[in-house]
Amino acid sequence: MNHSVRPPQCDDKTILDITMNLYLYPAAFIAHRLGIFEFIALHPRNLTDICAQANVERRPAETLVMALVALKLIDRDGETFSLTPEAETFLLKNNPHYFGYFWDLMIENSEIFTLKNLESAIRKNASQVYGEQGLFETHTLDADRMRLFTHAMHSLSMGSASVWPTLLPLGACRTALDIGGASGAHAISLATHWPALTCTVFDLPEVCPLAADYAHDYGLSQRIGTHSGDMWRDPYPAADLHLYSNIFHDWPMNKNRFLAQKSYAALPPGGRIVIHEVLYNDDGDGPPAAAGYSLMMMGWTQGRQYSGKEIDDLLRDVGFGPAQVLPSLGYFSIVTAQKPQA
Repeated sequence: MNHSVRPPQCDDKTILDITMNLYLYPAAFIAHRLGIFEFIALHPRNLTDICAQANVERRPAETLVMALVALKLIDRDGETFSLTPEAETFLLKNNPHYFGYFWDLMIENSEIFTLKNLESAIRKNASQVYGEQGLFETHTLDADRMRLFTHAMHSLSMGSASVWPTLLPLGACRTALDIGGASGAHAISLATHWPALTCTVFDLPEVCPLAADYAHDYGLSQRIGTHSGDMWRDPYPAADLHLYSNIFHDWPMNKNRFLAQKSYAALPPGGRIVIHEVLYNDDGDGPPAAAGYSLMMMGWTQGRQYSGKEIDDLLRDVGFGPAQVLPSLGYFSIVTAQKPQA
């Protein structure tokens, strides 16, 4: 170690941010568990109010609230606190874009993002979430975990699902197949935006009843059906639009190639495939959300996030035409291509 005393060539903000964010970000999960966002939503609150509601003393309440201010989840006006638009939109149960169920999934499995488990996932190149049993195998045996996961996927999906169907000319499509669709969030949005379109959620038998419940809740039972099956073994029902949302990131590229080839074979000429993901930039320099998502996939699945170019190259390799990469909402994008006309 060099013991000379001289100013460093750069400041330490990046290093300190990395270090302190280990404490900062979980504060949002704790506030969610304590019901602070729902409490503040009723009307602006002061610190005394928050202490009483959360049943915590003033010092931890103040520390937690200032973390939420730093995270831009609550605003401070003198001695009172109110929700930011982001918190109102995504952290209140009465909002259609409520993200809290995804946070519930993270909290329920919080050991997965510990240093110990992340290091184990990296060193072993193996999922850590349910021990030796795989994610989807566990869900077929554990209805409570499957239900929590499906609600979480709905939370994660509805924001972007409400946007991307408006970006494509889907008037000629008649039937959409939402493959591994879980709650059917994307089928719900497709059916809402394109009244001539019928949709089918293709998922495991244990998941399909939940998708049917969601379709009923949105008043779309007549236009959204379910088809139980295993995408690795069972044929797809007829459709001219195939959607994979947050599916490719669960698997290595060779398995995604299998799915893309299967869709190419099943779609009619002119049929469309849509891949919905948080994408890496093509040069691999971010965004941080994609890098973090890949690390999360290390703990949960066999996959990672991909760039738009990687998915475009894959789709071309199996026969699809050139792909479009279209930003949707936030960090989400779609990669879409069509099967050439005969």
